[in-house]
Amino acid sequence: MLLGWAADTPDPDNFFSPLLSCTATFSGKNPANWCNPEFDLLLTQALDTTDVELRKTFYYQAQKMIIDQLPLVPIAHGMRFQATSADVKDISLRPFGGISLGKARRD
Repeated sequence: MLLGWAADTPDPDNFFSPLLSCTATFSGKNPANWCNPEFDLLLTQALDTTDVELRKTFYYQAQKMIIDQLPLVPIAHGMRFQATSADVKDISLRPFGGISLGKARRD
């Protein structure tokens, strides 16, 4: 199966839980139908802490598990391009879509 996915938050869990968790398998939203309780435990541990370095450790271990077991194979990543003009300043490009022109000005 070929599937596209775009994040709507910058949290790593936005990719892991919806696509590969056991809960997503049971709800029919896990396209790989892969369920690994150890993987889910890593996700839970990552979500249960506010320590950024500890979260990175848990997500790194989750990524290693994905690499070792290959429940999915990422084949591409989207790039965002935005035209600009040198005389227009203070346009804010949001990381997950949208452009803020609230402070835009022309020199």
